Amino acid sequence: MAVDLLEAKFIEYSKALVSVLTDNGRAVEAEKKKAANHINKSLGILVEDGLYGFVVYQEIKKNEKMGKHVANHCGKLAAAAGISGLTDEGGQFDDVAIQAVCKNLDKLMFLREIFEQLLTYSRWCLKIKDNQE
Repeated sequence: MAVDLLEAKFIEYSKALVSVLTDNGRAVEAEKKKAANHINKSLGILVEDGLYGFVVYQEIKKNEKMGKHVANHCGKLAAAAGISGLTDEGGQFDDVAIQAVCKNLDKLMFLREIFEQLLTYSRWCLKIKDNQE
């Protein structure tokens, strides 16, 4: 996939993720802080603990909707980048697909990089949304 196309997908999916997490901007301040906290923690876990730690964290947080939405958008971004089947329709990571990725260093590092970029862009989109209100 061309770099410029992937960059456009980062922007598209980060805006979509922030929109979903903040209920299209209608979320109360506490919910916005929860969304920012979840994005920041997810990014930290991805950087410090790797892809599998990130996946486990999203699974733990799926009942709070945050984990489900982050996993869903990461799965969509991965599919757009050519790695499909990471998440199911409900926004849960597929263990078999994640294990297969973890066995391929190139795919593992690529996913880690694009997920990190998605979360970074999402964090900035959230800050921009806060400043506009």
